[in-house]
Amino acid sequence: METERTFLVSELPRSIKTGKGTSIAQGYLSIEEASEVRVRRAGKKFFLTAKQGAGLQREENEVSITRSQFEMLWPLTAGRRVEKERHLVRLGDDLRGEVDLFAGSLHGFALVEVEFTDADAAAAFQPPPWFGPEVTDDDAFANRNLARTNGRNVSNGLQAALAPIAHSVGAIPVMNLNGEDRVVAVTTRSGSRWVFPKGNPEEGVPNEEMAVREALEEAGVNGEIFGEPIPVHYWKGYAHYIISYYPMRVTALLTDWEERKERDRRVCTREEARSLFRDRSIVDAVERVFARKKGGR
Repeated sequence: METERTFLVSELPRSIKTGKGTSIAQGYLSIEEASEVRVRRAGKKFFLTAKQGAGLQREENEVSITRSQFEMLWPLTAGRRVEKERHLVRLGDDLRGEVDLFAGSLHGFALVEVEFTDADAAAAFQPPPWFGPEVTDDDAFANRNLARTNGRNVSNGLQAALAPIAHSVGAIPVMNLNGEDRVVAVTTRSGSRWVFPKGNPEEGVPNEEMAVREALEEAGVNGEIFGEPIPVHYWKGYAHYIISYYPMRVTALLTDWEERKERDRRVCTREEARSLFRDRSIVDAVERVFARKKGGR
């Protein structure tokens, strides 16, 4: 039984060097709703693999084959192939992430898989910050479907993941009011929803400085950054966006600022923030900021 969780990749670890991983080519001899039979070339090794099931746990049987056997079967996989480069990243607790950088029509797309001893170990796993959204239960991201579609006629989620990633920088301003930590939120210019200050990175300007600048212009707060940024993912149409939100300790709340007439501002409690924001990933980011501040990090 194979127990594995799969995630998108928000940012490649610095240890990964393109061209230094294991080159993999795999093609599918058979693809059914919940089963598959494939051949794979991984470096100089060759395998025939059958899998049954979907999601977290699947039955897997694999045998080594010769190069000649692989070359005999490979033509039968036409139209159902993927090419990728695999990198192994140590995650601690004897775990490792298998980061796949896809090639061909899927160039620029990446997944990371983590294999576990059992379902309990999988449930206990806390993904590191460079992991993106989990797609374990989204069959559109299964390799057999990536091979079959070859990047075409796929679900909106996969279309979004394959789109070029746009990156913004923002701040989550937090302040203490009457002995209680609160966050400072603003509306979009249209007033349709609540957000945190953010903007596009500028060449030559450190991201931390940009985050503080956006907080001043959009929310009228001065402050200082504490800790590493928290990535938040969202999709708009078919584009996948990442916002790096820096936790910011507020030192001054201004009564007049650049975009005061364009946005509403609200200083809200932790509970208020949970109901204020529509996006679960932003709520999770707020929770992480409060935890970080409490921990002094």
